[in-house]
Amino acid sequence: NDLEEQLQLFQKHFKNAQIKLADQSQEIVNLKATKDIYDAQFATFTDELVNTKAELKEKNHQVTVLCDDLIPRSTNDDVDVLKRELIVVQQRMYEISLEKEQEISQLRSTLKE
Repeated sequence: NDLEEQLQLFQKHFKNAQIKLADQSQEIVNLKATKDIYDAQFATFTDELVNTKAELKEKNHQVTVLCDDLIPRSTNDDVDVLKRELIVVQQRMYEISLEKEQEISQLRSTLKE
C-alpha cells in the first residue's frame, strides 16, 4: 500500500516534470523564433544604416562641390588677368583724357580766331 502511494506520487511528479519539460521546450522554440525575427530585423537595419551612411557621404560631397562652385577661389592667374585689364583700362582712360584735352585746346583756338 505504501509502495503504491509512493509509486503514484512518483508518477504524479514524473507527469508534472514531463508537462514542465514540454512547456519549457515550447518556450525555447518560441524564444528562438523571436530571436530569428530580431536577427532579421537587425540585419535589415544594419543594411539600411550602411546605405544611409553612403547616401550621407554622397550628399556631403555634393554640398562641398556646390560650395566650391558658389565660392570660387581666386588663383594667381585670375589676379594677373585682372591686373592686366586694369592697366589696359587705365591706359585707355589716359588716352581719352589726352584726346579731350586736345579737343578743348582746338576749341579754344577756334574760339580765339
